[in-house]
Amino acid sequence: ADMSGPVLFCLMLGLFLLLGGKVQFGQIYGQASIGCLSIYAVCNLMSKDRIDLYRSTSILGYSLLPMVIMAALRVFIPHHGFQAVILVLSITAIVWCTSTATKIFVAVQSLTVGLRLLSHCIYVYHPSIIMFRN
Repeated sequence: ADMSGPVLFCLMLGLFLLLGGKVQFGQIYGQASIGCLSIYAVCNLMSKDRIDLYRSTSILGYSLLPMVIMAALRVFIPHHGFQAVILVLSITAIVWCTSTATKIFVAVQSLTVGLRLLSHCIYVYHPSIIMFRN
């Protein structure tokens, strides 16, 4: 678990939002911090195997890659007339991020029960990051 990738992904997400005309660096880091602490707490309450905050933050940070790709695409996709395409791409990015993070948490903690609860928590976390693009 390292933090260089997640920090880079957060910076890239902020950069692409900045290119789209929105300055959201503080909101991204604040929302990511609250989300990481929440998922960390849920994971440690669900499993006998403890996971440290550093590793859970790394997992959630690396699972942000589809959000970064979506933010990069939003720089080039016009806002008017393409709302359906943007909605489909956003939902795809959220599902991709959620499934990736859930699979990694399951592998790290050897979870056999509570997968839907963990998936739901992560699913709630990712739209909170993606909402800054609207």
